[in-house]
Amino acid sequence: MTLALAQSMIDTDGYDHATSVGYFLDWLDTGRFSSADKSFDWGGTTRLSLRYWRTDIAKIGERKQLEKTQQTVRKIARRVAGVQSEVTHPMRSCMEACQLYTDLMTGVMLGESKEQLFERVKSFEFINPNPQLANRIRKYKTLQEWKATKPEDITSTGFVIDTLECVLWGFFRYNGFANGAIAVVNLAGDADSVGAIYGALAGAYYGVECIPSIWTSKMQKPDLIEQVANQFAEKVAANAFASS
Repeated sequence: MTLALAQSMIDTDGYDHATSVGYFLDWLDTGRFSSADKSFDWGGTTRLSLRYWRTDIAKIGERKQLEKTQQTVRKIARRVAGVQSEVTHPMRSCMEACQLYTDLMTGVMLGESKEQLFERVKSFEFINPNPQLANRIRKYKTLQEWKATKPEDITSTGFVIDTLECVLWGFFRYNGFANGAIAVVNLAGDADSVGAIYGALAGAYYGVECIPSIWTSKMQKPDLIEQVANQFAEKVAANAFASS
């Protein structure tokens, strides 16, 4: 689904809700963007949500057209992340977790240090009346507290709040892509999801050259992944995304 979303942004020079949902449905129905030529390992919530959008896709553009306004990149990214999360997981905690993650990714692309990225986490404005996500993340008052937390104190369950904590813990506690990746995957639980989410953040931060070649050499459809990644990076570098 990451490849589907990235390709939709490449093809539309920004974020177009109908295109992204359409590409998700292509993945679900035909295996487009999949490493196995078929969709697999989808959760029940994802499949049910996409089925809903299939029956209503003609109206997506009408309801989800985002106004073009002059805003900071940070605000635009937050708005888009919230709308995108709503496609499959319209719960407020999921939407805010995606918004915080996207805010971090924005900082990474701006070349910020881990100290600066931690400040983004610390200053993130949670607006969900249910404080569960905010309380979990805000309990880490300093970057050192993330580093001092031991693996046995982190839980990987597939629950969005646990997943985000796992990812941030692996990213802030460990130096190097591989060290953090091994740590979060070895927490077990929802290892594939946590590994993928950590991998995107850490991969953007450290760079593709820091991913062990013994791992990348085993990837399925590396040409497809490289093509989409390169085209997406070119769009970002050229600042070609519209404020939508």
